[in-house]
Amino acid sequence: MRNDRGAVTIHVAIALTALIMFMGIVFDQGTFFVSRRQAQNAADAGALAGALTLLSDPLDTANAKATAKDIANLAGIWGQAAGLANIEVTHPILCPDKIDPNCIRVDVYRGVNRANAAQGTPVPRYLTGMLTGDTTQSVRATAMAQVAAGNTVLLCIKPWAVVDRWVDNSGTGTNPSGYDQMDVFNPGVDQYVPAQGFRATTTPAGPDDIGTQLMLKGEGSEWSSGWSMTVDLGNGNGGAVVRDEIGNCPNWVPEVGIWNPSVPCSSPPDTDEPRGCLNVTDGVKQGPTTQGVGDLLARDPGASWDVANKTVVGGCTATSTCRSVNQAGLDISPRIVPIALFDPQAYLDVGGNGNNGMARVVNIMGFFVEGMCDSLPSIPPWCGSGPQDPAKTVVGRLMMYPGQSRSNAGPAGPNSFLRFTRLVK
Repeated sequence: MRNDRGAVTIHVAIALTALIMFMGIVFDQGTFFVSRRQAQNAADAGALAGALTLLSDPLDTANAKATAKDIANLAGIWGQAAGLANIEVTHPILCPDKIDPNCIRVDVYRGVNRANAAQGTPVPRYLTGMLTGDTTQSVRATAMAQVAAGNTVLLCIKPWAVVDRWVDNSGTGTNPSGYDQMDVFNPGVDQYVPAQGFRATTTPAGPDDIGTQLMLKGEGSEWSSGWSMTVDLGNGNGGAVVRDEIGNCPNWVPEVGIWNPSVPCSSPPDTDEPRGCLNVTDGVKQGPTTQGVGDLLARDPGASWDVANKTVVGGCTATSTCRSVNQAGLDISPRIVPIALFDPQAYLDVGGNGNNGMARVVNIMGFFVEGMCDSLPSIPPWCGSGPQDPAKTVVGRLMMYPGQSRSNAGPAGPNSFLRFTRLVK
């Protein structure tokens, strides 16, 4: 009779070896997938951080890259950061839509880079490494973020509807061949062309209007540059209401978007703020406006406009404390506010006469409030005189503003001042 003693031991040994190898593969693959996810989280966070920096200053590529690297390096990948030398940031770079050239890409490497060359410290390989001798494995991740055009502001829009820039054919103002801050709109002669309104981009080609000083003039019968009307944001236009809406962020202020052509916007029943149809009245209330602007200035008295760099400096921006004083919860000076720009020709076409008029929102600009004209150290010549006197005129600078994208609002055009960040890859 054949002796089979010990055969079971051999089978068990073989089975255990196979089981250990299987467990090793599972464990090391788990290590790889966890590390890969952590690397992706690091790349995503870095790309979004870089995009948020560009949201504040589209030209600050150096700071955007540095911020993206720093944030990506904060994330641990299997207990160890990639290291700044192993994080690459590229900006500008063509977005996946093959149209926008201003995306920012972050690559995070631990072991191998995009060219499959060694870079960074690989993550460990445990059980299978004991069998194969290969005790490390490489992970890498990439993310791309975009600062995209928005079409909606959800909070704290101010009760001013300001006329968009028109094509000056009548030769008014100080520039007889084009628009300037002292132009007067001449219906039937001057034209409103949306693509030639105020713009915050260089696409289509041409200069942007970031940093342009504009006066919000709400008195007088002339439609001068910066002519504005008071928007009924849902709680009437009483003095206390207007002051509160300018200086604060009351809860009745609605979401306001770009005009959606599905809304006729020809009479007060058409009022639909999220779809960009606003009920407006002529002029501004001098007392409440002055008081509301004063409330805004008091929130960030140290802020000022840097003409050379076209940005806000000082105040809460310098101390990184803006979120604590900005009622919209944004990390920008509370003196940077959203204001609707409207189509002047459409206003006239539906019989706008200053009372119960309808304004179609064609853009929403960021506006750094410098103060009332008569409170400035030096009063610009376009602040006005007579019925457009400086005591009744708000002065500020055009700039971009954090916005959102909503399906119920009209499309954001290439001139949009609203920006939001999103991962696109």
